[in-house]
Amino acid sequence: MEEYVALKENETITLQSARLYDLGHALMPDRSASTAIRVINEALQYTMFLALAGVFAVPYWLPLLTDGRRDAKVYTVDMVTRFLVSLAIGHFLRMCCYLVTSLPGPAQHCIVDMNNKPKTVMDILTSPRVGGNCGDLIFSGHMLTVVTIFSIIQLYVECIFSRRTSLLVLLALSPLAFWQVLNILLLRAHYTVDMVVAVEVALFLNLTLHRLWWVSDHAVCEEGSVSGTPSDTNSESVIIHFDEEVVDEGRPVSESALPKVLVITSPDSNSESLSGQGETLECSQNDE
Repeated sequence: MEEYVALKENETITLQSARLYDLGHALMPDRSASTAIRVINEALQYTMFLALAGVFAVPYWLPLLTDGRRDAKVYTVDMVTRFLVSLAIGHFLRMCCYLVTSLPGPAQHCIVDMNNKPKTVMDILTSPRVGGNCGDLIFSGHMLTVVTIFSIIQLYVECIFSRRTSLLVLLALSPLAFWQVLNILLLRAHYTVDMVVAVEVALFLNLTLHRLWWVSDHAVCEEGSVSGTPSDTNSESVIIHFDEEVVDEGRPVSESALPKVLVITSPDSNSESLSGQGETLECSQNDE
């Protein structure tokens, strides 16, 4: 982290601090001075946010879907709430980590001498340090945000869209997340351990918060996903019987000519008989 020493005339400088050995840094070249990689890294972050915003907008054009569940019970407020709660818990855990252990910052501005003398009163009031952050390392806030966005998108695309479409969306976002990991290491913004712990914490939050504890929320498709997996909530056991043959105007008809009669029997309701030929259906209810 940044350390300061008082000099004459109230000037301060940053003491030089060596980086810790890191396997990711040893395998990746140092591009901490590259403006292009820094811009690409920010662009990838904004792309993930745009993808999340697109998922937030799904409830507004849900009736127009051609590949998905138009009756999916998803709401933008629930999506935003899940995302913000995940980030709030994640950053609270992150605060508990970097406040108790401060590592030497691997960033370029953390290991070279620089004049950090405040130039205006607002610099003193609004920024504890004129230079960039150096001590908030374990774990990476950027990686926490990326994995949280990916988890929220995965939760809802699997719920709304078909299995094929959701797989394509996740395959398109996965390289962006991995690319951002490489950029962060190239820029020496974090150590590799910061990235690993961030992924573990974000995945743990996704499992406990969205898959185990928050499953009763109606934002997660209660009626099942497009892949055909129904929800067990408020389900009834239904028995389906098929009659041996169908008779049309008193004459037996072969099985290939007409669909068989469906008799749906529920333990707590009357039986329903459905018969049809072509596109015509007749429905009736009889006592068991």
